[in-house]
Amino acid sequence: MEPLKDLVSSLSLSPTTVIGAIFLLLVFYLVSVSSSSVEMRREPPGPRPLPLLGNLLQLDLQRPYKTLCELSKKHGSVFTVYFGPKKVVVLAGYKAVKEALVSFAEEFGDREISPIFNDTNKGHGILFANGESWREMRRFALTTLRDFGMGKRVAEEKILEECGYLIQIFENHKGKPFDTTSPVNYATSNIISSIVYGSRFEYTDPRFRNLVSRANETIRVTGSAAIQLYNMFPWLARWTKARQLILKNVKNTVKDVNDLIKHLKDTLNPQTCRGLVDCFLIRKQKEEDSFVKDSHFNEENLIFTVTNLFAAGTDTTATTLRWGLLLMAKYPNIQEVSVRGNSGSGKTMFEDIFRSSASVSLLGLVFGLLVLVVLYSNSKSHEGREPPGPRSLPLIGNLLQVDLKKVDQSLLDLSKKYGPVFQIYFGIKKIVVLAGYRTVKQALVNHADEFGNREITPIFYDFNKEHGILFSNGESWKEMRRFALTTLKDFGMGKRIIEDKIIEECHYLIEDFETFEGKPFNNTKTISYAASNVISSLMFGKRFEFKDPIFQAMVERDNETIHLTGSVSIQLYNFFPWLGPFLKNRRDVIRNVEAGKSDIRQIVADLRETLDPQMCRCFVDAFLIRTQNLEGTTVLPLLTSVLYDESEWENPHTFTPSHFLDHEGRFIKRDAFMPFSAGRRACLGEGLARMELFLFFASLLQCFRFTPPPGVSEDELDLAPVVGFTLSPLPQSLCAVKRQ
Repeated sequence: MEPLKDLVSSLSLSPTTVIGAIFLLLVFYLVSVSSSSVEMRREPPGPRPLPLLGNLLQLDLQRPYKTLCELSKKHGSVFTVYFGPKKVVVLAGYKAVKEALVSFAEEFGDREISPIFNDTNKGHGILFANGESWREMRRFALTTLRDFGMGKRVAEEKILEECGYLIQIFENHKGKPFDTTSPVNYATSNIISSIVYGSRFEYTDPRFRNLVSRANETIRVTGSAAIQLYNMFPWLARWTKARQLILKNVKNTVKDVNDLIKHLKDTLNPQTCRGLVDCFLIRKQKEEDSFVKDSHFNEENLIFTVTNLFAAGTDTTATTLRWGLLLMAKYPNIQEVSVRGNSGSGKTMFEDIFRSSASVSLLGLVFGLLVLVVLYSNSKSHEGREPPGPRSLPLIGNLLQVDLKKVDQSLLDLSKKYGPVFQIYFGIKKIVVLAGYRTVKQALVNHADEFGNREITPIFYDFNKEHGILFSNGESWKEMRRFALTTLKDFGMGKRIIEDKIIEECHYLIEDFETFEGKPFNNTKTISYAASNVISSLMFGKRFEFKDPIFQAMVERDNETIHLTGSVSIQLYNFFPWLGPFLKNRRDVIRNVEAGKSDIRQIVADLRETLDPQMCRCFVDAFLIRTQNLEGTTVLPLLTSVLYDESEWENPHTFTPSHFLDHEGRFIKRDAFMPFSAGRRACLGEGLARMELFLFFASLLQCFRFTPPPGVSEDELDLAPVVGFTLSPLPQSLCAVKRQ
């Protein structure tokens, strides 16, 4: 009931008003239960919402990410939840989030601008904007950050210089307890300031301190329950004190930033660019001189691009660094290992996580792999643990024992020798073959979930890119298959209506056969046209004439593509993808697929022009209508769920640096480590942030040993976060003890 208390406490309401509102909500609920049941069946699953309140009573607004993670365990990796009256589709877990942000980067590239961020940014800047303005500002910021050394030696020197100032502040406390929040914030803020403004600030500068303080307070307050309620119910604006505080902070920050920009403008030299602001001002002047209309290089975008970079570059890096210091104090054994280095290598266990600089000789790698393959092929240590099969040769596997023109027959012959379950190597790829009715049925029916994914070979990846139904996996495949199955059934699959379509097509086929008057003819094309017309009537709502040149070309390209994908050269390409550029058959397949896509796009465009949502003619109409219904739906990729995904991490709920180390202590990259997000909205300052974190963290640990204050044990250090727009540690003192 905490969310309800938050809602009521935000307003001055009499008991009678509250009771009346509850009564009306109950009436709305009873009406909506029946009216919304059909619509809800078509959407991702989720908890049943109440009218107006949605799922508010089920959400912990102090820690909404935890509630959403719990809901994903019940409703799956894609589910619907209502924040007040607003429908939100939540993506949980690494696979679902990656598929949306990476595989469908364009479709999920826009960002929902909540009321509070619309109030503060008005669609300007980088963080809370969309469209052409956002693209232009992001491109400019990314290019400029790189020009000023992001990920390069010049940025490293700035960070090391700032490390010296930060270490001096820590030394001034002489090992006594102090709160690291402010000095760490000032240090990280100075890095982005030196890039944006061209210079750092003194830690005692009152304007600088106010800028940092306001940015941190605004980030904290935007994640408060009051602001979340305002985002759900914007009409609460005038009664939400937290909103007024944020607007006041933004107003004061804009004033300070304007003063800083004015000083830079007054001293601007187009021949010497000091920072991002200078670059922006020069670009703005050039576009004005060229009379560029509707230029995005305007005062508003300058101010909010600067404030966005300042806030993001300060809070996220500083918060991560503070978490690191707190964890070192709480786990002193890990702190000492990180300082001494791992296995005598002279590196900390964190270094490779933040920066990887290993180089390997390609020739040596290839030679080593060949030796390993030969040793493995001669080894009998795996016998008895894997299915039997013919002995394979290095690199080519069992290719000499398989007739690539009749692969199925070769595998059947091998099953007679090795049994219904055997293994074979297609090149270097191990394949377990299931032969015979009982074995295949047990795998595909009795263990359907375990054997549900499909191997996507290189040729099918080339032209499907894991989209569609036949050659895809994961949530996309499940959603598309479910939609296709439901829609095909709606249009008569397995019913009398489809039988009528087939009988109608039979008449056209018979007529075509009759034209040959009993003389010899090749029936391949005619039968292909008839079969294709049945599925076309479901897909496009109409059949094609057998003599339609576009239809003929589509059918013939499909037949040729199916023929080529089974050819020897394409099978070899699937075993050895590096052969791709040299294979004519692969080029022919790609050409056919691209031509087919072009024809389909034109048919879809024609159907879109005549689309009537009240009269669904075919599968394409159903898809277009569904797309229109989904457009504008807020999708929330839950990054917290990725970092806590139990299918990707061994111990996601404990501090375990070994997640990033192999059994020999070497760094391993984990794809599910996505703190900077992914796709079009990935953090543009990731390279700078990684460099800052490594250099600040390593420098501090080399100089200090971090401990709890006297009288406080490691167990008493609190890891509960302060909830805001980001999750930061609770303010608590640590001791930075100088190392000898």
